[in-house]
Amino acid sequence: MRPALLDLLACPLSAQPLQLEVLAGDDADVTYGLLSSDAATYPIVAGIPVLRGGDEDAVALLRAGRHEDALVAAAFAAVPPSGSERVAATLADLRPTRAAGRGLRERLAARATARRREALLGDGLDPRRGLRYVYLESPARSPEALNYFSYRFGLPRHFVGLAFAEAAPDGDGPVLDLGCGAGHLTWGLRQRFPDRQIVACDLDLLLLLNAASVVPGLDAVCADATALPFGDVVFDYVFSSDVFSFITRKASAAREAERVLVDGGELHVTSVINARQTHTFAGEPLSPEGWRRLFAGVGAHVLPDALVLDRYLRGEGLPTPAEVSADDLDTARVLSLRGRRGGAVPEGSAPLHEPPHGRGELGVHPLFVLAPPADGRLRYARRFPSAGFAADNADLLRYLPEEFTVSRDDVAAARDGEVTPPLRDFLACGAVLGYPPAYPGERWPGWSGAA
Repeated sequence: MRPALLDLLACPLSAQPLQLEVLAGDDADVTYGLLSSDAATYPIVAGIPVLRGGDEDAVALLRAGRHEDALVAAAFAAVPPSGSERVAATLADLRPTRAAGRGLRERLAARATARRREALLGDGLDPRRGLRYVYLESPARSPEALNYFSYRFGLPRHFVGLAFAEAAPDGDGPVLDLGCGAGHLTWGLRQRFPDRQIVACDLDLLLLLNAASVVPGLDAVCADATALPFGDVVFDYVFSSDVFSFITRKASAAREAERVLVDGGELHVTSVINARQTHTFAGEPLSPEGWRRLFAGVGAHVLPDALVLDRYLRGEGLPTPAEVSADDLDTARVLSLRGRRGGAVPEGSAPLHEPPHGRGELGVHPLFVLAPPADGRLRYARRFPSAGFAADNADLLRYLPEEFTVSRDDVAAARDGEVTPPLRDFLACGAVLGYPPAYPGERWPGWSGAA
């Protein structure tokens, strides 16, 4: 954690300034430490302040000098106990089985902690390995959630988020990515604002660790959107994508997002679910009018994602509200909002001079797998990881081809940072994307460098 981040923080319980105690690292870059106010003490683990509350175990471990154990405790705090652990806890509460139950509970807890430590730390800190453990092996198992984070680059909601980020106002003040997840759109914000302070905030520490590992210069904060640990009017721009549909206390989160925004600052909330349509993963959606009322404090315009996506793929900016009818909003599956605190909301935005999703190291869209070769060229075929994923991202079929082939010369050019005309066409349809240099994985499966 850097000093520039501490200047923005405030206790989410008391709104007081936070006092820093460094346990590892130094004042310029705190790796492990504590942040305290009169109301509470919060842990800093792996450079990330955890200000969501309820992390007393991590605080105690830090005070005992067990820094990595504190990281594991905070990273997996939301994982529920297994069925066996619940049975052991019940036995520990019953007088006839209390001693045996306590012993069993301790053994099971120690085993679970060891597995989580190995998953996260293993042969070095690896948040992606930690996420695979949570979503595939732990009691919080959710393969669809892992698919969402594994294939998020190049999805319709990713492109819509990039379209809004491109429309964000220029400036030099800090930017907040609220509910940043694993950092896919945080990377887009870093490309849009290479010299500005970007703060990524999410309730899930594992996702934040992943974001921090791939987005350079990121300030990450683990916190609840309904009680943000920031002072008033500190961010020039607040961005949130595909999050608010899954927040129960939406009004609290909306007021918090507005509270931390400076006068004249813009708030963009993209890819929220329309309650008037059916969805594979709906969360807790609202109607178009419900979303508008939720963000009435910033005079938000509501736009259909499908129209934003169409314009993005044509290299055009955001549509104006005049281009959107009430029927367009009612029939849209997914919606986005644009507001401004204390001023008129801008209408539309300038054309895109280049596809924002092409910034970074070029590689194939994550949904493509290597297929049998065609005349010595690399051939890739589109594969959806599940039927649920395909249904939730049906708009992909509007632009992403079933397969494509690319010459090895074009791949060699891409690896050298050159965009040839064929690659430009593949970028236009989303078959090729730009990735953060630190993002793991093979960019061009099947590439050997040989002609």
